[in-house]
Amino acid sequence: GYSDEKVSLNASNDLGNWSNSLSFRGTPGYKNSVSIPDYNIKVASPEMINNTFSVFLYNNGASIIDQQIPIQIVIDANFNLENDINDPIIYSAVYPIYIDVSDSLFLTFDVNCEYAGQFLGWFSVNIEDEWIEDNVNMGYFHFSLPATSIIINELMIAPQDLGEWIELYNISDQIISLDSLIMIDTKDTTVLSNVKLE
Repeated sequence: GYSDEKVSLNASNDLGNWSNSLSFRGTPGYKNSVSIPDYNIKVASPEMINNTFSVFLYNNGASIIDQQIPIQIVIDANFNLENDINDPIIYSAVYPIYIDVSDSLFLTFDVNCEYAGQFLGWFSVNIEDEWIEDNVNMGYFHFSLPATSIIINELMIAPQDLGEWIELYNISDQIISLDSLIMIDTKDTTVLSNVKLE
């Protein structure tokens, strides 16, 4: 079963300071699983709009965070909905991070890369803390797209034997995601997914 653990070792024995263990059979000889960790950064609400990135970092630990922390942004360029080894790191840096206990930091900066359009992506901090699961979070990242990046290169209108189609051509030097692009004509509406132009 699950043991009962004290949440804060220095607080009272009131019922509100006890909770069921998060570990099957408890944590004898180890730090209580429900105790506030010494260090814990939680990443929340990563967002990219027109190449400006923003994210909230929360200090959910019992100690002040005051250190140089590696951060990175990865995008799902292969559209498999997984943060894997084949996804490109589009931003990587070491940031001086200071967050008081129970406080947060709003981090924002510009990102320039070879991608344009909308991509699923992940932001992560590389810090040794007790709950690494919340050191990464995902969001949809919108990269600005120059107005003249995509042209209609060829089209087929009202064919006898096939459906209508158009060919789009990327004249920019960026990899462009067409995910969620809506194409409308007098009869049909099509929403593209998992399509990119290189």
